[in-house]
Amino acid sequence: MKTLAQIVSVLAILIAVVWFLFEPGFEPVITALFGIAGFVASLRIKGRKKAPEEIEKFRHSLRGIQARWEAEKSLQPVSLDEAKYGIISPLISALTELSASTSDEKLRKGLVGLIQKAKALQYHEIHLDGGKSYGEFWSLGGKLLSEVEKI
Repeated sequence: MKTLAQIVSVLAILIAVVWFLFEPGFEPVITALFGIAGFVASLRIKGRKKAPEEIEKFRHSLRGIQARWEAEKSLQPVSLDEAKYGIISPLISALTELSASTSDEKLRKGLVGLIQKAKALQYHEIHLDGGKSYGEFWSLGGKLLSEVEKI
C-alpha cells in the first residue's frame, strides 16, 4: 500500500515539473509540494516503537486509578478503606493482568515487585500518632503510582 502511495507521489512530482516547464505559476509549485509531502509521508519514518496493546490498555486503566487516588487523597477521608480496597485493589488486579499477559521476563519481575509494594500499602496500619502514619500512607501510595507510571 505504501508503495502505491510512493508511486502516485512521484508521478505527481513529475507532472508538476513538466507542468511548470510549460505553464509558469503557483499551481505547479503547489502540486509539486503536495507530491513531495505525500512521498515523505509514505516513507517509513523511524520513531518510537508503539507499545504493545496490553501495555496501552494498562496505561489507560492506570490513568483512571491515578485520578481516583488524587480525588480520594484530596478528600482527606477518616477511613482509608476506599483507598486501600477501592483503588489499590484494582491497581493490583491491573498489574497482575499485565504480568500474566506479557512474555517479557524483566517486566514480569518488575511487576511482581510493584504488586508486593501495593499489597504492603494495603496492609499499612494507621495509628494515633498525630497523623504521621496517615500521611505516610498517602506518600507511599503516591510513590507507588509514580513507579507504576514508568511502565
